[in-house]
Amino acid sequence: MLVTSHWYGSLPIIDKGNLYHIDSEEEEITINQYSFRNYFEESGNNPSDIQFKSFFDLASAIISSLRIQETNWLIVESEEDKNYISKHITLQKNLKILPVGGCAIVKLLYNYLYTPISQKSEKKELNGKIFCLIDTDFQGVGTKDFLDDHSNGLLKMRRLQIMEHTNQIELHKIDTDIKYPTEIEEALDSRTFYEALDATIKESDDLEIKGIFSLVSC
Repeated sequence: MLVTSHWYGSLPIIDKGNLYHIDSEEEEITINQYSFRNYFEESGNNPSDIQFKSFFDLASAIISSLRIQETNWLIVESEEDKNYISKHITLQKNLKILPVGGCAIVKLLYNYLYTPISQKSEKKELNGKIFCLIDTDFQGVGTKDFLDDHSNGLLKMRRLQIMEHTNQIELHKIDTDIKYPTEIEEALDSRTFYEALDATIKESDDLEIKGIFSLVSC
């Protein structure tokens, strides 16, 4: 826990946590809670005296972490994406999963990381890799200002793509022509999803839902 009456500079990025902001207006004291989740997406709702790290600051921090130790970064859209992935893979100590609040923000951060990683001098000093993962949406993220993969393999961006004829999930580049809307939920283990749904419904008091679910098998 960090308690302070004054704060100079940007708040640090924290994986889990909340900020409690005490404000006084017209002799009335209010305490508001702000989550550190998806801080880029939700920062517009924060008071003007609360500032989070900028895209440039975050990109610099990620690059610095690769210099200091062997660290790999997986940058995803949302907290839900992070939770799904964390439950389905065995996390390594050197893997960090960072949700940033949307596919457009993932792409923007990718572009911020691209230039420093493209320098030959940086390649020799970096000890890990960065992988950006997004869903495939109807509107997409656009390819106008998208920078293709580095030849050094340190930075990549891919989107989840379900294949129409095989129902298999593949990782496609942003600019490939095959684009069917695909969300990370479609890539989950179906039996695990069924078991989680079964456990939740059993705890419910809704007899109608229980009756409907009893007709479903996995």
